[in-house]
Amino acid sequence: MGLEIQLADNAHLLMPERLSSKKIFSFLGGPTIFIRYAPEPGDQSSKIVFIQVMRELLDGTASLPSKLDPGFAFQDVDTTTDFFHVDYLSGENDPYYNGDDAGLDTGVQGNAVSFPIRSARMDDTPNYTNGTFPAGTSNMKYEFRTAAFSHAGKDAGSFYRFVDWTYSKEKGKAAKLKIGSGGSDPGPQFTAAVDLWCSNHGFTLPTPPPPNPDEVTYVVVKGDYLSKIAKAFYGDGGLWPRIYQANRDVIGPNPNLIHPGQELVIP
Repeated sequence: MGLEIQLADNAHLLMPERLSSKKIFSFLGGPTIFIRYAPEPGDQSSKIVFIQVMRELLDGTASLPSKLDPGFAFQDVDTTTDFFHVDYLSGENDPYYNGDDAGLDTGVQGNAVSFPIRSARMDDTPNYTNGTFPAGTSNMKYEFRTAAFSHAGKDAGSFYRFVDWTYSKEKGKAAKLKIGSGGSDPGPQFTAAVDLWCSNHGFTLPTPPPPNPDEVTYVVVKGDYLSKIAKAFYGDGGLWPRIYQANRDVIGPNPNLIHPGQELVIP
């Protein structure tokens, strides 16, 4: 579970390798990156999306999007003083890569509380041609940070995982994709870019609920059922409806069907 990344195209597999829990596959030819987030135990989102923030560099210098490609001049206003901005297409109403903008957003939204659990998926195929280079320049790079984010559910507003990756090209040569590091907190430069986009486009990003220091939770393991959990916490298995009522959105319509990895609130 967690983030899974693949580099691929329509050509031939070069060599697979593993990096911690991530799968990285390199293929020959024009590159595509595939990213999948598989919900982890404790995730409570009913709508998992990706937010992708990027920065352009031209001959090693961070630049406005329009400097590398005039076709992306509409992104200049959404670029921070550090030259980071949300990666989006003109006309989008949300900052999500796999959001709800029909005809513009692509990918699959994830769901951590459905059964079966659904992974969030996206893919991207950056492209920069030799003819697009401004006069007198010869090297370009796109730096990406792609983060899985909870838009809805009990943990709405929470970031789960992110991965860094780059697309680079030297004029006259083939472009390259490279996977970088990853983590949980995408950081202040990322969030500043997202906040700027939301402010410019009138979008309200959900914020995480404040922590409740008195809340007791329990993660379901194999062999559990509600009366067993009620017996463990209350000393009376007959009190299982109390747990069910507090977790209907997690468990679903059948109280007899709970699954390992689900996080339940114990009222």
